[in-house]
Amino acid sequence: MDREERDVTGDTRWMTYTELAETLGIARPSAKRLAIRHRWQRQPGNDRAARVAVPLSVLENKGKSPATDTGDGVSESTGDSPRRQSLQNQALRALESAVGALKEQLTDLRNQRDRAQAELEAQRERAEERETDLRAQCDRLAERIAELERAGERPAHKRWWPFRRKRKQEEAAKLES
Repeated sequence: MDREERDVTGDTRWMTYTELAETLGIARPSAKRLAIRHRWQRQPGNDRAARVAVPLSVLENKGKSPATDTGDGVSESTGDSPRRQSLQNQALRALESAVGALKEQLTDLRNQRDRAQAELEAQRERAEERETDLRAQCDRLAERIAELERAGERPAHKRWWPFRRKRKQEEAAKLES
């Protein structure tokens, strides 16, 4: 359509998107999309708010159920048509199957969590047992060292560098000779 063909006549009313939304009972972005979809004439207002030429027929039909655009050029009412009912049933089945799959995933994840918690608890128990064993072994070694010290026999401290130990032995041998 050319601009001349869409020229505004007396059967329109200039409204902002906000006013259109309030009048039709829809959101502002929906009102803007509606104006774009129907290619209503648009012009800026003095208050910098865009105004669109809304046909009075749209405003008169606001109390009636609005027509929905299916995209195929045919407008159908919002009542339950067979096509709409079929689409709703398909969507419902798809949602139910998705919910079922999500429930299965949730069950699997809960089972994994339970197994992980059981394994963690078992590892904690093993760690506690090992800690108890190590403490008992340390206590036995401390008692053995105390016994040796009381008996006057202190175990010789071995150096971990063998060349130092060897040098000490050589020095001790020279002093004895």
